[in-house]
Amino acid sequence: MLKLLSFLPASWACSYVEIPWEDSRGISYLIPRTMELNNVFDSTNYSIEAVPRGSENKFGYLAPMNIFHLPPTGLELKIPFEGMNEVGLTVSGLLLTESIYERPEPGKKHLSAEDVIPALLANCSSVDGAIEMLESVNVVAPSLQALDGEGLHWAIADATGRSIIVEYLQGKRMILENHPRVMTNVS
Repeated sequence: MLKLLSFLPASWACSYVEIPWEDSRGISYLIPRTMELNNVFDSTNYSIEAVPRGSENKFGYLAPMNIFHLPPTGLELKIPFEGMNEVGLTVSGLLLTESIYERPEPGKKHLSAEDVIPALLANCSSVDGAIEMLESVNVVAPSLQALDGEGLHWAIADATGRSIIVEYLQGKRMILENHPRVMTNVS
């Protein structure tokens, strides 16, 4: 097994970028990303799914789902690492091993790191709305043992062109305006 692991890269560097283009309506952005860690040991699959608006979702959204098959149980786990909702809010999550999330506080709702993307896409129409939602909860470490020790940071952009990066460092939320319109990780 150790010999097999030696073929894995020493670091994974997923990247996110916003590419501008102009048309008669103004400037828009194409948002591609890379995902270097894709199907390790044939345990991960991907699908693109539409999540409809409904009683729990203010907005419908489209998201590439990472479907993990967890050995030895074979349990299937679906997690979006990015997506776009029907009003143009996009959220992309990339690894950030330095992440230290907030701690749960009595009387305040908490949101596990793996639930940030679906929560923002389902409930927010803008970057400002995403910031308000994140301020109303404590974002805590992933609740899923399969993601234990994995940190994330998020690029969030809206239809107006505003773009931010949200990170949790030393237990505090950091919000950075994403003027270069790029985010990457090295883990």
